[in-house]
Amino acid sequence: MDHQRVVELLEGWALWSRQDRSGPPARIRCGSAEGQHRPGAGALFSDDDLHALQPRIGDDFGLRIERAVVAIGNPGRAALALLYIQRVPVAVIGRSLGVRDPGQVLDQAHAAVAARLR
Repeated sequence: MDHQRVVELLEGWALWSRQDRSGPPARIRCGSAEGQHRPGAGALFSDDDLHALQPRIGDDFGLRIERAVVAIGNPGRAALALLYIQRVPVAVIGRSLGVRDPGQVLDQAHAAVAARLR
């Protein structure tokens, strides 16, 4: 399994883990008045362009990916959760986990998940 496919699967897993299993994906916008603002005419990007939903993966496959991520242990598991679920930048992941090279931790985690999903 190539790296790009693993990234796509983990992005689908992150969306799957953030949404209610019995309904549509959870709202990304807050409920305040500011969160209800829609850009006026002439805006460069529409709200739909910025928050396009990825296809939902099934619960069985979501659980399979979840088990693969949990099985790799820390710090890889924590790095993947921070990157894909919480959308934390890689540099912040390194500081959060206390690792010098978060890129290497993420590469090893991607490889471990790929090996478990074969």
